Amino acid sequence: MMEIFSSAAGVLTAQDTITPGCWIRLIVPSGEEIAAVSRNLGLDSAELMVLLDEEELPRIEQEEHYTLVLVDTPYKQNEDDITSYQTIPAAFVILPDCLLTVSLRRNPILDKFASGKVKNFDTRKPYRFLLQFLYANAGLFVQNLRLIDKKTLEIEKHLKRATKNEELFQVLNLSKSLVYITNSLKGNTGVLEKLTRLSASPDIVSAADRDLLDDTIIENR
Repeated sequence: MMEIFSSAAGVLTAQDTITPGCWIRLIVPSGEEIAAVSRNLGLDSAELMVLLDEEELPRIEQEEHYTLVLVDTPYKQNEDDITSYQTIPAAFVILPDCLLTVSLRRNPILDKFASGKVKNFDTRKPYRFLLQFLYANAGLFVQNLRLIDKKTLEIEKHLKRATKNEELFQVLNLSKSLVYITNSLKGNTGVLEKLTRLSASPDIVSAADRDLLDDTIIENR
């Protein structure tokens, strides 16, 4: 799926074509969509396909014509009445004229951006967009950790009364979830550290956005 958005006069609008200053959002894209975006933006389709690999690690890569920022984002999965918390990559490809995001499934944070619910969001300011996303992403990790803590306490109360295989499986799933989250947060911390170094250049991160970067680092910790 491909969506394209542009900001004008503080209003976010959807459109059908790629124009300067737009945000292109790919969600579980087809091979045809990957190829079309690659041709239009002058990117290597094989490099974009790599971003759909669940095992890709958080990182920043600065190429000649674009900057790639890959971070982990949390999601909740329910299977056989057992809840687990996992993470998947979310990719930001920052180009001179536009921003491309690539994800394996719908992201609730990007959904808020796409619905115009985020204040001061402007598709023409990709690094601010990235920082706004990272701040909200850190908050989503905190929210999921609180849910894991609450669920663990509930299961522990049940286990004191009776031991059931189902509840033991839930405890194991929550333990695995914490491993996923811990590793992902460590990877995201590395990305934020590199962004801190990049922020020394006013051409990349404005002085106003450095405060947001500082807040994001604190939230991530």
